[in-house]
This record gives sequence, C-alpha cells and structure tokens, in this order.
Amino acid sequence: MRNFLVVVFFGVALVGCAHDAHLYPANDLAVPGGVLTVRFTSTDSGHGEIEITMPDQETLWANTPSFGA
Repeated sequence: MRNFLVVVFFGVALVGCAHDAHLYPANDLAVPGGVLTVRFTSTDSGHGEIEITMPDQETLWANTPSFGA
C-alpha cells in the first residue's frame, strides 16, 4: 500500500501546470500566417516546455527552466 501511495504522490507532483496562449499577427505581413497557438507547461521539477503550433500544423518546442504562473 505504501508503494502505491508513493507512486500516486509522484504522479500528481509531476503533472505540473499548463497554460495556453494565442499569438495574433502584429502587421500585414504576418496576417497570412494566422494565429499561432502556444502551450506553456511547467512542472515542480524545475523545468518547463514551450510548444508552438504553426499554421501548417508543424510543432516547435523548447525546454526551459521553470517559469512562474
């Protein structure tokens, strides 16, 4: 039972927090690209990820140090 609780605890602790954002075109040249979707994910392990979905559905991502909510 103790092992089960440890696994559940770490599973919950590593879930982290995710935030979505939309980046809108700032000028006429960028309008054909449309709105970009960005997802910021942060975990309690001191690390986070940024994922950007481009208009052609290509996904860009980067690892970052954790950032505040």
